[in-house]
Amino acid sequence: MADELVLDIRRLEEVAAELRKLPPVVRKRVMRRSARRGTALMRDRMRAAVPVDTGELKRNIMVRSRRGPPGTIKVSVIVRRQGKSQSKRVAGKRAGRYKNDPFYWRFLERGTKHIAPRGFFRRAFDTQADDVIDFIRRDALSEIKSETIKARQRVGR
Repeated sequence: MADELVLDIRRLEEVAAELRKLPPVVRKRVMRRSARRGTALMRDRMRAAVPVDTGELKRNIMVRSRRGPPGTIKVSVIVRRQGKSQSKRVAGKRAGRYKNDPFYWRFLERGTKHIAPRGFFRRAFDTQADDVIDFIRRDALSEIKSETIKARQRVGR
């Protein structure tokens, strides 16, 4: 089972109509910026909902952009794991895992047979999804406006 919650912003017709007026490179830049800002808003709300013991989990919730199929932008809120590349090294050998690895976030989110699920990610996503889409729409429209002004200034030189 994949650990992802998908927020589909295809319903932003007014943004899509304005984006079609821009060159593809600028279109991609505008949407990536807006999607990252909106996802950062979601990240901040998730951080606020996380139970804090040591603070490692809260610090390791971050936004990541990835390549997707052509014409799509993938921006995710992830819990950064400390893998082999981040393991401590002593004299060229791995000395052990990073001791503050927040691997336990899934246990807190979904629960175990000993721990009741807290569902902080799901709850933050469910309550804030519409706000994030609205934020992305407003931010994309303002970015489009500023990019068209920049383009006019470049042409006017």
